This record gives sequence, structure tokens and C-alpha cells, in this order.
Amino acid sequence: MASDTPRMPDRYDEWLSTEPDSEEAEQMTPAMKLRAAAKLMRERAEAATEGPWRPVAGIWQDETFAAVIGPKGIPGDAGTWLMATGHGGASEEANADHAAGMHPGVALAVADWLDEVADDRHPELPAWVESGALTVARAYLGTEGSADDG
Repeated sequence: MASDTPRMPDRYDEWLSTEPDSEEAEQMTPAMKLRAAAKLMRERAEAATEGPWRPVAGIWQDETFAAVIGPKGIPGDAGTWLMATGHGGASEEANADHAAGMHPGVALAVADWLDEVADDRHPELPAWVESGALTVARAYLGTEGSADDG
């Protein structure tokens, strides 16, 4: 019996395999972590549907879902949705709002910022900016618990 549940694309596994494991992450310098996060973020953003994205009440088979569509998406055409988060409700709507807000244009801007900090293009920046950039890089790479980069 075939499942009606959509399957994640094979590329998702490929993207996951590009993330550093914990041992590798511990050996990375702060600049390496920033560049790794920027590279992965840029690759994912460039492969995704161009933004901006927007959250909508998607309608499919007489049911309403919290969905996200791109510039050419149609709320009533599930084939044009970028993603759907469930049968509605506050948490699913919040997830759709968040996903739509973090479209590829935002990711590319963050990736540029991480590269700028890694390249030390603005040496006059206060230390908290580098610390903040490292926090973003670690979270994106899934290495929040790695050793202090200080």
C-alpha cells in the first residue's frame, strides 16, 4: 500500500552529510566555522525557490493547512506550495510564518555577514559581533555545544 506522506528529497540526505561532525567541529577555528556555515547556508539558499516567501492558509481536498508559498505560489494549488506544516493551529501557523520569513534572500544576507566577520573585513567591530556571528554559525551547523571558540 502506497503512502500518501510526501518523502523528503534525496538531496536532503546529501545536505545533512555536508555538516561537520562534532569532532571535526571542535577542530575548526572560529573563522572556519563562520565560513562553513556561510557556505552551507548559501548552497541551500541558492538551491531553494527564490523568495520572498509568504505564509498562507493552503487549501487541499477541503482541508486547510498552514502553508508557505513562493512568489508564484497559489494557496488553493498544493502543487505550488513550498511546504505545509499541518492542519492549522497556532503552532503550525507560527512555523509557516517563521519559514516564510527566513526565505533564501535572508539566508544569503546572513551568509554574506558571516563571511565578512570571518574575513575580518571590519576590524573595528566590537567583540560581541564576532561572538554573535559564531553563535549563528554554530546553531546553523548544529554544533551549539562545541568547545569555546573564544
